[in-house]
Amino acid sequence: MKYTHYHILLPLFFLVFSQFTHAQHSPWLLSPGDNFFSISLVNQKADKAFLGDRTKNLPNNGTLEQDTYWLNYQRGLFENVNIELSQGYSIAKFDGLRNQQDFTDTTVGLSYQILDEFLQDLWLPSISVHLFSTTAGGYQTQRVNAIGDGADGLEYSVSAGKIFSKFGIYGDLGIRDRQDSLPDERFWNVGVFYSLTPQWTISSGFQYTNAYKTDRSDAAAALLEEDTERYSTSIQYRWARHSVNFGFSEVIDGRSAPKSDIFSLSFSSSL
Repeated sequence: MKYTHYHILLPLFFLVFSQFTHAQHSPWLLSPGDNFFSISLVNQKADKAFLGDRTKNLPNNGTLEQDTYWLNYQRGLFENVNIELSQGYSIAKFDGLRNQQDFTDTTVGLSYQILDEFLQDLWLPSISVHLFSTTAGGYQTQRVNAIGDGADGLEYSVSAGKIFSKFGIYGDLGIRDRQDSLPDERFWNVGVFYSLTPQWTISSGFQYTNAYKTDRSDAAAALLEEDTERYSTSIQYRWARHSVNFGFSEVIDGRSAPKSDIFSLSFSSSL
């Protein structure tokens, strides 16, 4: 094992992933042969949405609610190389509509660590690059309670992070190249964490996503360009190589997006 921090840090990043469907990738990777598992339950609820520069009630003053069960697996393949797989099952509800129940999009990808702060004496942070593919689930789209966008795609990103004893800071940025005439996205995320005790860690972060390019030019194209700004916070308790995480997030601004409150509970284990 390269160092002892990864079983603290990876659950924090998976908690962000489980809240927002798209991963916030970690600059800190597993050592060859090490494994990381996480399961979580995520509840999202909204009765308003961002439309243009205004916030409006959802159709018929209804409430949109979605429960998703996530499974995430990561493995250290080689020195500085990790593989990751994520899959979920979701139940999406909206007043007056039939519930949607189906598997979420599947994501699989590779991460390569360019720089490891723990293996050199420089002031530089840990830095990793990531390449992930998304395969759309079989759920119905173009519904208020659609489970996802229903598009295949590729994601390219770079992440960086630095630990200062009990305190750490991290972030990533990248683009998502999406198919099926859906807009491509650019995103960035930043966060901090602090270890209160050897068992308890708190974290807070901000996530930004912007849809910026589409092949469509019809009136519906603007509705597909979903932008979000989200604040998140979490608390983690860990023992040995296991941890339990509780998180809350709120979509505080956006366009063509629900104004959601998001709660998540995760269990993680490193082997």
